Amino acid sequence: MKYFSIFFLTLLSISTLADLRPYDFDILISSDRNRYNRNEVIQLNITFTSMARHTNGILLPGTKNKGKRLLYLAYYSVDGNDFYTNMHTENRVITMDTSNFGQVHWKNLYAGKSVTIPIFLNDTINYRTNNAAHHKLPNLPAGKYQVFAWYAPWEEPMAEQAFAKLNPFGRPNDDFTSKRFYMQENQQSNYFLLTISDDLVKHEWSPTRDCPLNCHFCEAIEKSDWNSVERLISKQTDYNNKLGMNFTDTNWLQPHRNIAWMYEGPDAILASLPTYTYRSMIFKTQAGYIYYDATWQLGIIYPGRSRIQQMFRCVISLNAPIRSSEVDYRELVKFAPY
Repeated sequence: MKYFSIFFLTLLSISTLADLRPYDFDILISSDRNRYNRNEVIQLNITFTSMARHTNGILLPGTKNKGKRLLYLAYYSVDGNDFYTNMHTENRVITMDTSNFGQVHWKNLYAGKSVTIPIFLNDTINYRTNNAAHHKLPNLPAGKYQVFAWYAPWEEPMAEQAFAKLNPFGRPNDDFTSKRFYMQENQQSNYFLLTISDDLVKHEWSPTRDCPLNCHFCEAIEKSDWNSVERLISKQTDYNNKLGMNFTDTNWLQPHRNIAWMYEGPDAILASLPTYTYRSMIFKTQAGYIYYDATWQLGIIYPGRSRIQQMFRCVISLNAPIRSSEVDYRELVKFAPY
């Protein structure tokens, strides 16, 4: 009977483990360093990584400026016995300027791939106008804290298209038959060790091949010379034929000391000509953090040539021997703050 009980309990534990399912996506909080002065702007990076075998969308804070936060931070102190005490948890209610329309962003998360967004603490200039900066470092004593992020998207209208809810026992209502991402009421990131200091904390950029000490791109950003920044990006990205595509450059997309964040771009664009794509970016300047949007036109239709084509077809039912459009075309048409 004794051995039978052990055998039965072993089978039961295996069966229980078999019912457990890993998260469909993982959330990682990180930063370039762990120690910051309490008054400087602190950039935390939130990375969502798909652990599933399929692609599905997730919701990101985007330009959301009212309602409740999708991401909010919790701060814990840890004593010598590894006892965690909650020192502060961000209020979920958003108190931003609502003059402009704001909304969450849908972003496809491909199997095994990641997407990263920033959070800025102490960015008082952008606190009311940009969701990424709508976070304050709490007034805590200098010291070490374990910080993690809560992800809570269920109040959003699109949440049910992106996620399927798990009950407290880790089970859904559909027996895992959906292609949505499964998650519980809230999902937690890892713990990140943040040291708050009252002293000045020095941090220097290590020059790289893409961003040397005399990087013209970063010098223009630092001086808020946006015309030069636009010209540098345009020079590296624009082309008007297939040959010109071979002379583009991606240096501006590499890590630079004065680029805090660069959006990956939209998941899809319209197939008709002309169409457009864009990237959002956050720059570090002497005056603070500046948010910019860049828009490119892809493909072009030449109106004059198109009219000539139409005339030829009407008169002789043949196409004129000229090209009325160009697929291999890209031009930076807008570069402006947002």
